Amino acid sequence: PAVWGWFWGKFVGKNISIMWTDIFKNPWTQYIMMVLNQDNGSYINIPYEKIQFTMTNYTFDDGWLIPTSFLFKVEDDPIRIDIKADAVNIVHQTSFVSFNYWRYHVHVEGTVTFNSITENIDNVQIMDLTRFW
Repeated sequence: PAVWGWFWGKFVGKNISIMWTDIFKNPWTQYIMMVLNQDNGSYINIPYEKIQFTMTNYTFDDGWLIPTSFLFKVEDDPIRIDIKADAVNIVHQTSFVSFNYWRYHVHVEGTVTFNSITENIDNVQIMDLTRFW
């Protein structure tokens, strides 16, 4: 396939939420996208060059090396994001066709600032990894 796989997730606060994906064509080529949503229905696309995304604490799961900790940082005035997500549970499923799927439950901790509003996030949320053979 033209795409090797992707991560997808969300960080939900009281008034602000972040939706993100990291699409990778191969291990060295990726494209991350992130959108900030507000309760009033507005949204802002965050330029990919402003997003710092780091994966750490790798472990083997059913023979695949996958990350268990994720760091997100954005400094793009008026947006500031500083989030850490650590896996608390990972469920792996194999498709009979051509891909592997991991559902992560992650403890999300950090802050999201937009204009003068800063929200602290400290809860368990979901993300996933889909990877083609």
